[in-house]
Amino acid sequence: MSSVTIQNVTKSFGNTVVLENFDAVFQNGEFITLLGPSGCGKTTMLRIIAGFEKPTSGCVKFDDRVVSSDKVFIPPEKRDIGMVFQSYAVWPHMTVFDNVAYPLRIKKMDKDVIQKKVDRVLAMVHLTQYAQRIPSQLSGGQQRLCALAGILAMKPNLLVLDEPTAGLDPRGRRKLRRILDGLNAAGTTLVEVTHAMEDAARADLVTVLDGGRVALAGTPDKVFSAENAEKLHDMGLGTPHPLAFARALEDAGCDPLGDPLTNEALADAIADATSVPAANGRDE
Repeated sequence: MSSVTIQNVTKSFGNTVVLENFDAVFQNGEFITLLGPSGCGKTTMLRIIAGFEKPTSGCVKFDDRVVSSDKVFIPPEKRDIGMVFQSYAVWPHMTVFDNVAYPLRIKKMDKDVIQKKVDRVLAMVHLTQYAQRIPSQLSGGQQRLCALAGILAMKPNLLVLDEPTAGLDPRGRRKLRRILDGLNAAGTTLVEVTHAMEDAARADLVTVLDGGRVALAGTPDKVFSAENAEKLHDMGLGTPHPLAFARALEDAGCDPLGDPLTNEALADAIADATSVPAANGRDE
């Protein structure tokens, strides 16, 4: 898969229009975030991409292959994608190993192949030592990693995620973010719904929805620029904390720190301004 093309997609539930004329192109290997207030249509768009909802009108393509239109609908299991739901979506009676192995067994893969694939992804998400535990014996963050591992075992070309870091403590957020960043660096396309400004600031492309329509779209630098601050505030979104902090310092009379969108960028800007070397190995 080299791209996802969304052409003039509208989605209605009865008389309620939740998405209207959504247009976008997501290139292979990009990290895209869908941002917006609750009820703006971003999760509906994610489900349309994944194939869990049919658009009322419009078209979705993977490369040149139409997967959703008024004449064509390819079901989720035939789209070669993975979706991480906001709920953990794990089988409560199965061990971690069996949860991850389940979709591979459905495809009737060889037992030794399944063992290798499951071992690989459990190591990737740091759950090897919990392989024989059931989900109720895991933390919320570990259950989410278990759900993610089951999807990664299938090696999807595209991964769509509905608020993957919501409800996690800071350590869990950092761990999951590092895993997702690594997948993206290896070429997996990520399309993520989020309310977390700091997650959105890491993306290649940010699409902001409001009332079912695209309100803003572009790189984080463009979307979170000063000229859009009032518009974002009116939607209840604000700006990433590092950027808000830097602007507050500037308003208080301090030297400008630029427009840092991440904690790493803010630390570098402060280090440059004070001539103090930035610490290595920072996390968000």
